[in-house]
Amino acid sequence: MKTIFLTILLAGLLFATDSHADKKDQTLTIMLNAAGCVDQIKPPADDNCKTNNSGQRAGCGNSKDCVCGARDKHIVWQTDPKKAYSIRFYDQSPFQPGCRLQANQNGKLQCLITSDASGEYDYGVTVEGCEEYDPRIVIRAN
Repeated sequence: MKTIFLTILLAGLLFATDSHADKKDQTLTIMLNAAGCVDQIKPPADDNCKTNNSGQRAGCGNSKDCVCGARDKHIVWQTDPKKAYSIRFYDQSPFQPGCRLQANQNGKLQCLITSDASGEYDYGVTVEGCEEYDPRIVIRAN
């Protein structure tokens, strides 16, 4: 199984002047290969990460698969091409209780991050007939 870690930093704003992330929802594209299985998860081109003086995205270091987000905002997954899938968290979830972790018929899944989410959350993406793909979400409070 091809395993690639996707690190998503979901940084909440405690003070507007001391933030590493803007407050906007983030859409991640689940890229499928010719067999219809997950090949990679692509972060948005315009994510919330701000570049620091050394040219690195604040909070991400050198990680290319990192996305910054904010508490009380959504993470959206969308398959390309459209296909059904589900997401499961191995332990706890950073999302509001009751969030349905199965994509709709258009391959879209959206969940709201809780206001108290913090830490690392390992999860798997499963497309029917394929091995589970296991990226990671990291949520940090500023």
